[in-house]
Amino acid sequence: MNKDIYPSWAVYTDGKIEDVNFIDVCKSSETLTFDRRYLKKGYVNRTYSETPFKEIKLLLPSEKTPNEWKHVFHEDKVYDEGFDFIVKKLRQSLKDCLERNWDSNKKHLFTHSSGYDSRILSGLLAELRDENGRDWLGHIHFRCHQPEGPGFEQIMKIEGWKPDEYSNYAGPNLDHYDLGNTKYIPNGWMSYVGTLNFWRDIIPYNEEKNWVIVTGLGGGEMFSYPPLDLKPPNRLTDICQNPRLQRYLNYFPDRGINFSYLKTRFKDIIAPYYDYGYLETCGRTPITLAKIVKKPLDNFRHALIKSINPKLFNVKWFKHNYNFEFSPNRVKLMKEHYRTSKLCRHFPEIKNLDPTVRNKFNDKLYAFSLMYEKIMR
Repeated sequence: MNKDIYPSWAVYTDGKIEDVNFIDVCKSSETLTFDRRYLKKGYVNRTYSETPFKEIKLLLPSEKTPNEWKHVFHEDKVYDEGFDFIVKKLRQSLKDCLERNWDSNKKHLFTHSSGYDSRILSGLLAELRDENGRDWLGHIHFRCHQPEGPGFEQIMKIEGWKPDEYSNYAGPNLDHYDLGNTKYIPNGWMSYVGTLNFWRDIIPYNEEKNWVIVTGLGGGEMFSYPPLDLKPPNRLTDICQNPRLQRYLNYFPDRGINFSYLKTRFKDIIAPYYDYGYLETCGRTPITLAKIVKKPLDNFRHALIKSINPKLFNVKWFKHNYNFEFSPNRVKLMKEHYRTSKLCRHFPEIKNLDPTVRNKFNDKLYAFSLMYEKIMR
């Protein structure tokens, strides 16, 4: 894969080395000073580069950007060619990203949903399959999860995928996504929800490094969130100089850390909505052009789907309904690990928190406790 196609999402540095692996960078640092503000519920980082260790920083998205793409983050220009022109640019950038980074000699896991972002990417991949031949694809498997399975399967059939190229994860009712499992080591200040797994029945954890993961992370935020008046979860003002792109990137959960987490877990990642070409078009699109066609579908993604395969409109959008219930055994394991963790021994004031509570604090402390064990050996 061309390593220059993505900005430096969640690349960490201690001033000596730069890497997407948070633990490796921490281990290379001569000293580590934990920022105790992260022990206070409600604390939100004030700058993009900040991490729980004062010596470790996140590089800004533009810091490792090749010269030919630096303008994406630094220029404040908008297109005046109109809606149809922008849709064509978006479509071409997504398709180019898929084709440019596809390696038929590698196995690809495409994590899919019944949503619009997924069907746009799989529809474009179907176009490339038909243009380049099935041999160009190599080994690919699309994976979805309940309750979106029925819609997902309809999408697969419309796009012409073979039955053995896709499947829907049924999984147990409890521990459905295997959350809280201590073998899933997060990658920075993130919730353990980001470690969810709905493919473990077909790809064991110790075989994930043999696969490239394809994901629709970051797809709908640019064009549907503003007209829905959804406020970005982040309020960072130092990401870049392009105000439209900065707003878009502020919608990404945990500053793109989930992206780098997947890079550490799999052989590689293909994420077209993070591609420079796509980001350039997003950053130059007047946001006033974005309208809602039918909630939650905006006019840009509506036009993209129409240009790919109008039959995809026949598939209803299933609302995501993640089942995060824990089994009694998992609850016991999580509480025991957390209570006896080095993080709680070093900072006993957080020892009595319930790690099974998902409130963007307890869950992040539990996730961080897993990393802390590896770092502070």
